[in-house]
Amino acid sequence: MACEVEQRAVLDVDETRVGEPGEDLRVVGRRAVELDRRMERIEPLRERLPLAAGLLVVGKPLLSLFGPGFADGYPLIFVLVIGLLARAAVGPSERLLNMVGQQRACDMIYACAFATNLALCLVLIPRFGVTGAAAATATATVVEATLLFVVTRRRLGLHVFV
Repeated sequence: MACEVEQRAVLDVDETRVGEPGEDLRVVGRRAVELDRRMERIEPLRERLPLAAGLLVVGKPLLSLFGPGFADGYPLIFVLVIGLLARAAVGPSERLLNMVGQQRACDMIYACAFATNLALCLVLIPRFGVTGAAAATATATVVEATLLFVVTRRRLGLHVFV
């Protein structure tokens, strides 16, 4: 019984991998893209644009549900949507990198995005308040998306901009 459970656990882990150690990352990356497409998890930018537009349209009424002070934050949604669309534009690049064993690259990308956000918050918040915080967050998200695109392109040879 214990051996059977252990075998199932190993099988489950192996099913999430799309390559073997030492295998060419470009081949593994292409295989990962095909696997991801078959699993219908790729969410292109064109599907996110209407959602972003809808958020911009109903944002003020939604925020006003929380009270009159919250509706004042409506312009910040425009700033934050820029970062969200940038992140959506690179599709499943993070998932692809993780699937082919490039977790450290993802760690470094998120560390850079965090450092960008922290530095920009320290600079922009004292001068611009919450608008500065929104701009810092949007910029950090754009940095994250750009780095995910570049690393996926260089390491896997894939163009992941959707």
